[in-house]
Amino acid sequence: MKSKTFVKISMFFIVLLFLVNPTSSILSEQCTYNSKKNSLRTIEEVDNLKHSNYWTLPNIYITNWTTTNITYDWCNYENGYYIIENLTIIGVNGKNGIHIENTTENFIIRNCKINKGISLLRICNGHFINNSISFGQAYLTGTVIKIGIYMGYCFNSTIKNNFINGTTDWLSSAIMMYNCANIIVNENTLSSNEYFGGIYSYGLDIQASENVRVINNTIYDNKFGIRAVQSYLCKIIKNRIRNAEYGIIVDGNNHSIYNNTINNCNVNGIFLEGFNNSVFNNKMDNNEIGIRVRASYNIISNNTILKSELYGIYLEDSNHNLITGNFISYKRTCIKEVNCYGNFIKDNICHKIPGPIIGYHLWIILWILIITNIIVLKIKLKKSKI
Repeated sequence: MKSKTFVKISMFFIVLLFLVNPTSSILSEQCTYNSKKNSLRTIEEVDNLKHSNYWTLPNIYITNWTTTNITYDWCNYENGYYIIENLTIIGVNGKNGIHIENTTENFIIRNCKINKGISLLRICNGHFINNSISFGQAYLTGTVIKIGIYMGYCFNSTIKNNFINGTTDWLSSAIMMYNCANIIVNENTLSSNEYFGGIYSYGLDIQASENVRVINNTIYDNKFGIRAVQSYLCKIIKNRIRNAEYGIIVDGNNHSIYNNTINNCNVNGIFLEGFNNSVFNNKMDNNEIGIRVRASYNIISNNTILKSELYGIYLEDSNHNLITGNFISYKRTCIKEVNCYGNFIKDNICHKIPGPIIGYHLWIILWILIITNIIVLKIKLKKSKI
């Protein structure tokens, strides 16, 4: 009798655990072993299918793809994918333009114009391609954040070739993800237009996630270009970031950051915390500090760091970093260490940018005044002769 009671109580708590824990492994396993995946065509092949008509809707809310497909003409099912395309989502107050949750079905949303943002909760196998998205309230986060796309507990998904743009005056992210894995973010244009006004704005904000691949995006006019915090195994490759305070911020371990271009960041081009991160072949121009490393060890090699206002590379409380093969042009200091030991710094080329010659500008002004006076005198002499 006691054993039966124990079993019932145990089962109750196990079920309760899965109900209250949205990060349970069930969704992740269903994503990984989706029975439809082996027979799917590639996204590129699906993109060549016949497009549906053009539609204008207030918003979309999806929790069951089968029901949505049966109910609405704007949702099609072809070759293993649910497809939504060519929609204009007007947006209504109090709701995101598109909200999708609790699904492991394969789907594509493409060629749409979406107002009020997209929110995704516990989805996988979702692909967002070639959409124009404006910001909306992130109702899932419980904060006053504006988002283009919010992803919570999502897996195996792609965000490709979207234009995401917003103008707000507080806290915003063009793309924000929390507790996600196996996400590809590539060839998007991300801006919050908050470089001069907002307090916290992010082009891409990755939190508590792993294996996120950020490739070939254009990110501008955000306080933070790309941030990856409490995250692991992310790849940040060939992105173009400009007009920020911080170009790229990462903590966590085993990130790869390479072949990025980062310009005009008035705090740091790249800011590293964490361990065993690789930073190489990036080009940084006109940033206050090219690369800053705090309380971590990393490999920093073969980067081109140009016109750093304060420091090319700045290390604090960081030991056993490998810093080699970098070219640094700087105004104040090439490489600076504070409370560090055991860093291997070798074969870097440091080039100090010369300041103005003392009195150089004064001489230029003086010669301009002399030449101006000579011209004025000549004009007066000609007038007097007349």
